[in-house]
Amino acid sequence: MNAVVFPIFRVIGLVRPAYVKGRPERAGEVLAQLATGDITPPDGHLYASLVRGEVTYPEPAPLARDDEIRDDLWRRSASMVGLAP
Repeated sequence: MNAVVFPIFRVIGLVRPAYVKGRPERAGEVLAQLATGDITPPDGHLYASLVRGEVTYPEPAPLARDDEIRDDLWRRSASMVGLAP
């Protein structure tokens, strides 16, 4: 399957860089740098993304910024782990 899927994503990545497969080591490195403050997001940005191994700060999708969806996800998650009344 890898022989079919990865080449397809490589071609798609030429047009849509967000679909380029990254390395787990790079993702872990950037996550650690964000957690320790070695990388500081620009003012007003809370979401970081890797595009071709480089840190970017895109705007989250409207669904990700929806407070009602956030609250519903929190309630459902709390219920699933036994924290909800």
